[in-house]
Amino acid sequence: MRVLAHATSPAMLGAINDLIHDRWFEIDGTVFDESARTVRIPFDPIARSAASGAVLTPETIQILEVRRARVLNVHDSERVSRYDFDRIEWDGNANAVLVRTGVPVSIRVEVDEVDVMVLEPSALTPP
Repeated sequence: MRVLAHATSPAMLGAINDLIHDRWFEIDGTVFDESARTVRIPFDPIARSAASGAVLTPETIQILEVRRARVLNVHDSERVSRYDFDRIEWDGNANAVLVRTGVPVSIRVEVDEVDVMVLEPSALTPP
């Protein structure tokens, strides 16, 4: 995977927000890998127009990855399943990364320190 943005301090989170603001994701696609200590949120692909129709390329698939994760808490009170990413914030009092969306959902990742990336796959298997 190629790293599109990498934030290692709260001040650097703006680059993450700029890259994936208004992207959509399925809450059920959020994965916490406890052994790797990562949380991944894959965003819906963007179809790019081509002469033969819509084409998905590796650049259109993006994944938000939070590293050094200890705990993932998700509270989906609205139960709409699909959400739009607004911004990622740092809660220094709780050592937690917070994912904010347009539709209320609480996604909180308790971490050792800020280590957040936006990734794109280097290859994509055709559907």
